[in-house]
Amino acid sequence: SGFTCGHAAFSTNTGATLREHDLVSAWKTDAGQSHFAVLDFGDERPVAEIADVRRWHKVTAKFWQHWSYFNFYRGEHEAVVRRSAVTLKLLTHAATGAFVAAPTTSLPEIVGGDSNWDYRFAWVRDTSLFINTLYRIGYSGEATAFLDFVVREAMKRGDNGGDVVPVLYGASAHSRVEEQELKHLSGWRGSRPVRIGNRAASQFQLDNFAHVLEALYFYKHTGGRIDGDRMKLVKQVAEILIKRWREPDSGLWEEVETQQYTYGKVAAWAALMRAATLTDLADFPIEETCADIRAEVLARALHGDGDEQHMVSRLDSEDLDSACLVTFLNGFSAPALARGTRLRIERELADGPFLHRNPAQKKKGEGAFLICMFWRINHLVKEGEQAAAEALLAQVLEMQSPFGLLSEEIDPKSRHLLGNFPQAFSHLGLIGSILNVEQARKSPETAALPDHEKFSQTVGPTVGLRAIFAGFLRAPKTLRLLFHSGGSKWKG
Repeated sequence: SGFTCGHAAFSTNTGATLREHDLVSAWKTDAGQSHFAVLDFGDERPVAEIADVRRWHKVTAKFWQHWSYFNFYRGEHEAVVRRSAVTLKLLTHAATGAFVAAPTTSLPEIVGGDSNWDYRFAWVRDTSLFINTLYRIGYSGEATAFLDFVVREAMKRGDNGGDVVPVLYGASAHSRVEEQELKHLSGWRGSRPVRIGNRAASQFQLDNFAHVLEALYFYKHTGGRIDGDRMKLVKQVAEILIKRWREPDSGLWEEVETQQYTYGKVAAWAALMRAATLTDLADFPIEETCADIRAEVLARALHGDGDEQHMVSRLDSEDLDSACLVTFLNGFSAPALARGTRLRIERELADGPFLHRNPAQKKKGEGAFLICMFWRINHLVKEGEQAAAEALLAQVLEMQSPFGLLSEEIDPKSRHLLGNFPQAFSHLGLIGSILNVEQARKSPETAALPDHEKFSQTVGPTVGLRAIFAGFLRAPKTLRLLFHSGGSKWKG
C-alpha cells in the first residue's frame, strides 16, 4: 500500500487503509515473515517493496559499521561512546554540515509547564564543544564540516550587514527561526505551548562569540589553516569581544532580561587568550582586554571570604549558577576559588548526583541539567578528586534510556528524562567526561590542565595528509575501506 500527503509518502506491506484522517493497519504474522513500513520525504517517492527495504537495511548496517571503525576511542565504555557518537552524527545535516541541538521541539523541562522550546537548530554555542569532542574521538570530517558551516554563514551575514555570529542558524535554507506558538496542539502531557522557531535567535549572547574562537583554536591545533575567511572571522569576533564584553547579555541560559552574566565575561577572556595564538593580532589590545576582564570579574563576581569564597552568576550579585564550574575548566579560576565554588554549588544546587542550573529553577521544579553534571565530573577530575569523579560518572551511565540516549534534563526523584530528546549537549558532555576520567587515570599529570591544554596533549593531526596516516595507525580497520566498502555506499 502507498499513500502520499504533501511532500511525504508512506509505504507498507501490511495492507493499511485510510479511515477519515487516519491510516490504520492490522495484521497477523508468523515466524519467518517480514513486514515493513516506510515514511519517505522528498521530490521522488516511489512505493517501497520488501526487496528495497532489505537492500536499504543492508546498506545502512554496513554504513554505520564502517563509520564506527573511525572512532579512535578504546576503553571500558566503548559501547557508550560509540552510541553517543552515532547520535551526534544523526544530528548533523549532510548537505550543509550543520549540527542541531536536538531533533525535537517542545518536550518540556517541567511536565505541564511552559518551558517548551524548539531545539531543531544549530547553536553557535555548541561549536567548540562539538569540535573538541569529535576531534578527540576521530571524526574530523564532521567537526570540520560544522566549523565550515559556521564560517560560511558568518561571512554571508557579514556581507549582508548583520551580526557575523548569531545565536543560532537553521540547519538548511528552508529553516524558519522566528518563534511561533501552535495553539491547536496540546503538547506532551499537556505541556503548552508547542513552539516552532526559537526566540533566542535575536538575543545577544556574549559567550557565542567566544566559542567560535575556541573552535578555531582546536581546528588550528589539529592541522587546520587559519587563512581566508577563517582569519577574517577571527579578527571580526576578537574585535566584537573587545568592544562589547562590558555589555549585559542574555547569558548561557538565554534569559529574556539581559544582565551582567559572569559566564559570558569569563568565556570572552578565555577566547581572547586563545585568539592570540591563531593569527597576528598585534593591532588588537588582547592582553589589556584580558587583564581588564579578569580584574572586573574578580572584583565583582566573588562572594564570601576564605574557604567560603565562591563565584556568582552575575556581577554584583549573590546568586549561584552551575555554569560557574566552567570558569575552572577553562583556566580562569584558581584552585582554591574553584573548590569553594564547587562546594557551594553542591550545597545549594545538588540533588543527589544531579545539579540544577540555579536556585530559581530548582525552586520552580525544573529538572536537573545533565550538562551541569558533566561539568561537575570534569571539575572533580581537574581538582584531583578522581574517585569522586568516577563514582559520579558511574551513576550518570545508569541514567541513559534503553537505547543509550540522553535528554537535556532529568527528574532527580523519578529519574525520568525531561526536555528535548536526544540532546546533543548531553551526549557531548558524556563523551567528554568519559575521556577526561580515563585520561586522568592513565596520565594523572594531565588532570589539572585546563581543557584546551588537555586537548593539545591528547589530539594529534586530524586535518590534512598527516591526519590520514595518523588515523590509519589509530584505527587500523579503516585501512580496508580503501579497497573494499562491503556495500556500505549508497547507490542510485
